[in-house]
Amino acid sequence: MSKWASRAVAHFSSKAQEPAPITPESTHPVGLGVGSGSIPANDEDLSGVMGVPPPSIPEKPFSRVNAVLHVSAKEWNVHIPPGTSPETVEMFRSASMALDASIPSDATGPEAYCWPAGHAMNKQEIEVFEGRLKVMARRGFNVQGAEAMAEKFLARDRDGDDRRMCLECFHLTGKRCGNWQQAGVALSARDAILANEFMSMFQRCQGFAVAVPRKEF
Repeated sequence: MSKWASRAVAHFSSKAQEPAPITPESTHPVGLGVGSGSIPANDEDLSGVMGVPPPSIPEKPFSRVNAVLHVSAKEWNVHIPPGTSPETVEMFRSASMALDASIPSDATGPEAYCWPAGHAMNKQEIEVFEGRLKVMARRGFNVQGAEAMAEKFLARDRDGDDRRMCLECFHLTGKRCGNWQQAGVALSARDAILANEFMSMFQRCQGFAVAVPRKEF
């Protein structure tokens, strides 16, 4: 080997044994094509640096949630917000089916929402209500007062209360009870004048005769 080649080998051998100086760049690993001084924050950054697209997340198969939503929406003909849990869907479905079952199957049209299926007055209740308004008007009530009394009678009928009011009675003329003996409210016709509080009180009377036909529930 020539002298200059021997000196070159000796020179590079001594350089290889010297420790490398510590620099800011040497404190971070260098590799995977990443430049010195920068470390990828996550896999997505690393993939971008390497020119490899981030891994795709596989789509979830048709789950039980989707199945419940699909079936429920088909049965109810309603829109269910995406992400609704199966438990919530089942709760709504059960409540909806119970409500549908409470409505008579043969009820159609407006009557489907009237008493006893709903709170609205049915046809017969309306007829009785209008008759009571006329009676209360004859008793001296104004429109608002007559409606308030008719509402009381309606609520009593629906509750199944069998008590009556003197204001509803056929025998009442003004404040005088025309059937005072059977009613037991006086000892003579002269004493058969009733107080306002007594006439507007629900009670049971053997001498009562209804002035307006009332619906029995």
